[in-house]
This record gives sequence, C-alpha cells and structure tokens, in this order.
Amino acid sequence: NKTVFLDSFKGFTGQQFRIIERIFAQADDVYVSLTDDPTVTKEYSVYTNIRTAAERIKKIAKNHGVETAEPIVLGESRYTSENLVSVERLLAVGETEKAENDGSVNICFAATVFDEAEFTARTIRRLVRTKGYRYRDFVVIARDAEAYEEAVTSACKRNRISCFYDKRMPLADFPMSTAASCAIKALKLSTESILRFHKTGLGTLNNDEISRLENYTYLWNIDGSTWLKKWDMDVRGFVSDGEDKPEIHESLKEINALREKALAPLLEFKDNFAGNAPNMSAAIVKLFKACNVGEKLSLMCDRAELENLPFSGDALKQAYDEYMNILDSLVNSFGVAGLDTVHFTEALDIAVSKASVGVIPQCLDEVTFGAADRIRPSRPKIAFIIGANQGVFPRLVGNSGVFNIIERKSLIENGMNIADNSVYSSIDEEYLVYCNLCCATDRLYITCKSQSLSGEKSEASPFVDTL
Repeated sequence: NKTVFLDSFKGFTGQQFRIIERIFAQADDVYVSLTDDPTVTKEYSVYTNIRTAAERIKKIAKNHGVETAEPIVLGESRYTSENLVSVERLLAVGETEKAENDGSVNICFAATVFDEAEFTARTIRRLVRTKGYRYRDFVVIARDAEAYEEAVTSACKRNRISCFYDKRMPLADFPMSTAASCAIKALKLSTESILRFHKTGLGTLNNDEISRLENYTYLWNIDGSTWLKKWDMDVRGFVSDGEDKPEIHESLKEINALREKALAPLLEFKDNFAGNAPNMSAAIVKLFKACNVGEKLSLMCDRAELENLPFSGDALKQAYDEYMNILDSLVNSFGVAGLDTVHFTEALDIAVSKASVGVIPQCLDEVTFGAADRIRPSRPKIAFIIGANQGVFPRLVGNSGVFNIIERKSLIENGMNIADNSVYSSIDEEYLVYCNLCCATDRLYITCKSQSLSGEKSEASPFVDTL
C-alpha cells in the first residue's frame, strides 16, 4: 500500500539496486525521475550512465513481473536566457547554434583562488544591490570545495554575505569524541591527556583552574604516577630564599585541591572501564554524567552562534546522538564476551573516524556553497562555477582498485558483471559539469585561476574554451 518516488539520482550503487529490488517487489507503484534527453542518440554522452541505470531498473521490474509504463518526457525549458539554452545544448550534444551573449554567461580569469572568491562575493553583493536578487537565489559550486573553503567563506564575511557551506564535519572534531578519547588515554595518567580532557570544556575544571594546574605540572615536569601523590614542590619553582610564607602553603593547598578535582572523574572511569563492551560503553556514559556533560553541551549550543564556535548547536546535538549510536553499535557487535581495553579503543576510534555530521542551512536567505558531487541546488537563479581548471573540474580519473583498466575490460568481455570504472567515472565527471553548469535559470558565472598558491601555472578547463 505504498507509492515510492526516486528522484535526484544520477546512478545507483550495488546496494541501492538491491533496495530497489525489494521496493519493486512490495510497492504498489514506483516513479523514477532521471535526467535524459531521448533526442541525443550518441553511444557515449553525459546521459550514458543514467541510461545504463534506467535499463537495469527496467530489468529489475521485468524480473518481478512489474509492468513498465511509457516514459514521460519533461521538455519544457525553464531558462530565461537563450544563451543558457545554448550552453545546455552544447554540453549535452556537443554542438549548438552560436548566439550573441546577452550578459547571462560570464567567464572570469583570475590570478588565484582568493581572487576567484573575491570576484564571486563582490558580484553577488552587486547583483543583490542593483538587480533585486536575494542571497538564496545564488549557488557557488566547486569540484574541490575544501580547496576553496577558506577563500569563499572569508570573502563572504568581508562582503557581509550570509553563506551556508554544505560540508560534513568529522565526528572526531567534536568535544564529546575528544573528551572520551583523552579520558581513555588518561588511564596511564598522562599529563597531556588529563589536561586535554578538561580543555574540551566537558571536564570538571574551568579555564583558570586548567591554566594554574598546567603551569605547575610544566614547571615541575609532572607525569605518570606523580599525579597520585600529594604535591609539595614550591609553586614558584626553584628558589633559594628559604622563606616559608603562609601564602605559599595556601597556594600548594589550592593546587592539590585542583589535582584531586581533575583526577576524581578519571579515577572512577578507570575503575569502570574494563571487562567487556557493555561495561566500557557504560563507563564512558557514566563519565559524561559525572562531569555534567549534558548541561555543558546545552550551554555550548547556546554559545555556538554568539562565540563563533566552529560548529552550530544543531551539529553539536547531532554529534552527541551519533556518538551514542556508535557506543550502542559496539555493544551489539561485541556482546558480553570478554574484551580488553585496547581492542575496544581501536574499534571505537575507527568507528568515530568514519563518522561525520552534516547540518542544514540555518537561515532562510543565504548563499549556498558546496562541492559539485554533493550539492543539490534548489532551482537557483544564478550559479557561480569556481575552479574551472584543467584536471580539477572535470577531475582526472585515475586507475584505482584491484584490477587495472585492461584487466577490467578483459573480465567484462568474458561475461563478468562488473563496472568499467574508467569509462563510468569519466562520463560521471562530464555529467557533473553538465548538471552544475545548467542548474541556474538566469545567469551563469565561471571562474578559473591562472596559477596555484605555490605559483604553478594552471590552465582553464576545456569546456571553458568551448564556451
């Protein structure tokens, strides 16, 4: 009793095809929306991979006895400029009638990535001010968004432009992941790990207390089992005056109180962190509760925007949930069997290193910036394609995997059902160029740099010269 819609896919993985098989076996109706142009009859085009996926979907439907309806072709143009229609035809077919440029297609040759970003930000601000556009009408796309992250975000800040960067943040960068990792390392009473645990903001010490404790441990080179003994070294360091002042004893008393305060949750954690996965996962949760982590994370969420923290409150909440899910997964995986702390820690570190957190736009009116293979523009009016350089966009396809290109082709010719990744990846890169350059309805801006930050010369992509 379900109708399923599949949209915004440019292809499917093997696992996704298996899910589609189950959907076809159970759903009442299935609608699949794909980008294709029936008038393009060339064997290899930007639509080749999509057509391959469509044929496989039809085969799945046939295997399950599901009738396939006649495809519906949506051919109505949404462009406001004939130049953009010509760009779409040129990238799809490889040829088009030459048209007079009406200003809707612009190409900027800049010196560096920072010049590209500055041109982009200033142009956006000018168009908002003079043409009445909103920031949400703009999208900025780069094939390698990380290489342009600093340049674009700083240019937008300088020009007072609200910009959302579509980026997933590693779970390992969030406070709870760092705190748990440092707590485990602090089992050996490492001064660096103990102090780093409290520096996450989730420990039991505030910043002033951490500074006092750090200065004293650095002064006397304290590490290891020395943390378990009462400290009686002069807080001033090596002195020869021999004075026995009351304030010195008071300072020592305060330092020892800080030592005990810093160790208390970690020593309890050390007693609990052993046995099996459920015990060790529970020990981490108990440590968080002992340090009032929930309350501190809530305060961090409130301060995230005011203090310009590297993550938003929403991302912080997602990260906490993701970390708890990882602990649950480890308990389910290892069960109650005996497990040493080394193997549990390795499994936890690997799981955390593979996890990431994504966020949604925080404002209604802001420019969207993202990577060409991740971003899904929602009908933007103006698109900026930055970094249109040779070998960057489209990206050069390298030989990866167990089999090289010749071996893979030989296996395919002998009936093996494996993908020809060399051809598939090349077409996929061309399709990324096509769909990103053709996403805007009003204007298209393309920028490329003439040199890298190290001074090496960079050539423009072939499609730039073609346009």
